[in-house]
Amino acid sequence: MKNILSLLALLLPVLVFSQDEDLVYYDYIYSDNIKSVKFHVDGLQTSMPAIELGGGASLILSFDDLDAEAKNYVFSIVHCDAKWQPSTT
Repeated sequence: MKNILSLLALLLPVLVFSQDEDLVYYDYIYSDNIKSVKFHVDGLQTSMPAIELGGGASLILSFDDLDAEAKNYVFSIVHCDAKWQPSTT
């Protein structure tokens, strides 16, 4: 039973988010209960989320969930070009 639940937990995000054509790559929130999304360099709350590759800096993603229920969230970062289209590199 535990193995089945583990497998389901791994496959569910893939099944739910497999529709790439519906994704919006610029400033879009998919749930009405999510507010105050911030993505910035750690320690610099007003910075853009850009860091030097191989450097020691890290990025912080935070948001408010206005629902009263406890939830687990999963996210992925997609590198985009200057026109907010997923890059090929």
